[in-house]
Amino acid sequence: MNVSSARSTTPSGSSARSTTSNKRGAPTKGAFCAKGSRAKYKSRSKKSTGKSRAQSWAKAPKNDYVQSMVKRYAPALANKQHHAEPQTAAVNRVAQVANKEPSSRAQYMADYFTGKVGDFMKDWGVSRNLTRNEAAALLGNYAVETGSRTFQNPDIVERNNGGAGRGLAQYSHARRLPYDAARLQHINNGGNPNDIDWQLRYAGEEFRGLHDPGPGRSLIGWRNTFGSLPGPDASLSQLSRHFERNYFAPSQPHSQRRIDEAQHFLRTLNW
Repeated sequence: MNVSSARSTTPSGSSARSTTSNKRGAPTKGAFCAKGSRAKYKSRSKKSTGKSRAQSWAKAPKNDYVQSMVKRYAPALANKQHHAEPQTAAVNRVAQVANKEPSSRAQYMADYFTGKVGDFMKDWGVSRNLTRNEAAALLGNYAVETGSRTFQNPDIVERNNGGAGRGLAQYSHARRLPYDAARLQHINNGGNPNDIDWQLRYAGEEFRGLHDPGPGRSLIGWRNTFGSLPGPDASLSQLSRHFERNYFAPSQPHSQRRIDEAQHFLRTLNW
């Protein structure tokens, strides 16, 4: 608050008269101040009679008032800060999980696939979480599919191939119609298809067969992507090619780009 804005605007010579009291001497509404300080504050200045007079907070000498408030509240504030719990970890957690800003979505996905957040095994119906190399290889493929390392717009439509693909895994052909139907329902329910949680949940539901057109018409389950992963000694490039061929099946492989993106995530994310 600008203290000077609350001062009296009476002509010089009568400026010593308070503007925050009515005719009966009762305090009126004025500048905001600490409870009870408007009428009780005693100014060091005196009238010609030598008697100290009550002034509003706005009319009180600024330095005197500030110093009195510091003396009054400083011990309590110091004690509160001394006993306050550190908030750094909580802030970082919110930045990476709750808000899911573009710069942290890749980290959130990595944590999801490795079992640090969410429930990847339950959502996808698999027996274990992914290792960091497997998760990095999967993220590298997703980055090429969406054209972005940040996954800011996972509902993106494929630029080539007549716009056949859409979504985090660029679902196309037989996989596109179920995705579009689930997307429309999510929007009608007030959701955002670019929400990374919804994209991951849909991917898991599709993998489990919940969006199959009918019995014996599996969209993805027959690939057994996670059941046939290469062994623990598999290289990052082998893992990247495995997801490329057995899960994404792109019309244009761009295999080296997928490997490069996987190496980027393995190098830059916190595993």
